[in-house]
Amino acid sequence: MDVHVVYNQHAGHHKAKKLLDAVVRPRLEAWCHAHRETRCMLHFHETDAQTGAIGTGRALTQQAIDRASVYVVLGGDGTVHELLQGMYLERRVFLADHGVSLVIVPVGTGNALYHSHFGPDISPSRDPTWRLRSLEAFLRSAPAGRASCALTVMRANPGSRLACVVVSHALHTAILRDSEALRSNHPGLERFQMAAEKNATVWCDAVLTLLPQEQAPVTVYDPTTRIFRAVNEKRVNQSEMRMAEEDATLSYECMPDGRVRLRGPFIYMNAMTVDRLEPTFVPAPFASVYAPEPLRRPSDAMDVVVMRPMQRRPTGSRCVSRDEEAVAYASDVLYPALFQGMYKQGRHVDMTYTDHHEAHHVHEGNRPFRVTHSRPVVEYFRAAGYEWTPLPGDEQARSMCVDGTVVNVDHANVQVLRSAHVYLWG
Repeated sequence: MDVHVVYNQHAGHHKAKKLLDAVVRPRLEAWCHAHRETRCMLHFHETDAQTGAIGTGRALTQQAIDRASVYVVLGGDGTVHELLQGMYLERRVFLADHGVSLVIVPVGTGNALYHSHFGPDISPSRDPTWRLRSLEAFLRSAPAGRASCALTVMRANPGSRLACVVVSHALHTAILRDSEALRSNHPGLERFQMAAEKNATVWCDAVLTLLPQEQAPVTVYDPTTRIFRAVNEKRVNQSEMRMAEEDATLSYECMPDGRVRLRGPFIYMNAMTVDRLEPTFVPAPFASVYAPEPLRRPSDAMDVVVMRPMQRRPTGSRCVSRDEEAVAYASDVLYPALFQGMYKQGRHVDMTYTDHHEAHHVHEGNRPFRVTHSRPVVEYFRAAGYEWTPLPGDEQARSMCVDGTVVNVDHANVQVLRSAHVYLWG
C-alpha cells in the first residue's frame, strides 16, 4: 500500500507542517511498522506555492499505479479540490478507473468538507484531537477495511473544474474574491463577513436553468409542508392550486424536457454537496449526511440555494431606484436570512415573506405560524446540475467560484460527475 501525504504549508497559519511532524507522521510510521505485511510505503508531498496541489495531483497520476493508494491531505477544502483537480486534468479516467481514497486532516479556514462529514459540534476547545477523526478511522480500519463515505463531485464547465463542496455565483463568489485582499490583515473567518458587507447590495442579472436527474424531476423545498416537491407538480385541491399559482408568480418556467428556468436578478446562488461552508454557517442543511432521510440529498444530486430579490412582492411596484431597493432588501431580507438563518443551523429554509414583505420563520419549533401566503425568502432546489447565463454587461454575474477558485465565464454548465469515485475515511 502506498500512503501519499499531501500537505499545504500555508494553510491555517502554517499549521500543516507542525501537525505533520508532531502527530501525523509518527502515527503513520507506527501504523506501517505494525502492518509490515502490507509493504506500506510513505510518500510526502509539499504543495507548490504557485500551483497548489494541482501539480501534486498530476504527478501522482503519472506514476504507475499497481498498488492500493491512500491520500492523506493536510490542508483546507481548497487543497482537496486542487489535488482532485490535478488528478482529473492529467488523466480524466483516473477517478473512475481506480477511485480515490482520502484521509482529511483539516487545517484550513472553513474546513467545510470535514465538518459536514464529522458533525457540526466539533470544537477544538472541547476536543483537541478533532482534526484526527478521519486519520483515526483509517488507522483503525485499514488495510482490511475501506473508505466508506462517498463524496459527490461536481464538474463545472468551461474548464472541467471539479468541486466537492460548492460552485457558486453572485454574493458567495464576490465574498471569496474580495476576501483574498483581506487575508493578510484578517486571516480568520472575519474577512468573509467584511467582504459580505461590501457586496450585500450587488445584484447579478442572469438566467439560471436547473437540470433534472435521470430518474427524478427538479424539486423545490416547501417551507410550509417541509417536503421537497416537483416544481411542475400538478395540483388538485385548493391548497395545491395555491402552490401552483405560487410557482407561476415565482417565475418557474418548466421546459418539456424537465428543465426549470429562473430569471434574475440574483443576490445568492450556491450549488452545494455539503451543508456548511464554515463550522456554523449552514446554507444547505439538507445536503448534510445527518439530515433526516426524507430530506437528505442523494449522492447523484446537488442542492441549489437561491435568493432572488425581485420575488419580494413590493419590488417593482414602489417608485424607488434599484440601488435604494437593494439597500432595503439587504436590511430587511438578506441579513436576516444570513445571520438569523444560515448562521443559525440553516433556519433560513423555513423563512417566508409576511404580509408586510419581511422575512419571517414559518415554524417556531414544530408549530407553524398562521400566514396569508408562503412565498419563500430562499428558494431551495434539488437538481442534477444547472446552467448559468449572465446577461450582457453584468461583470459581477460572470464570476464563478469553484471550491474557492474564482474564474470569469460567459456561460457555465455544472453537473454531478457520476463517474467520479471519491471516498473519505470516516
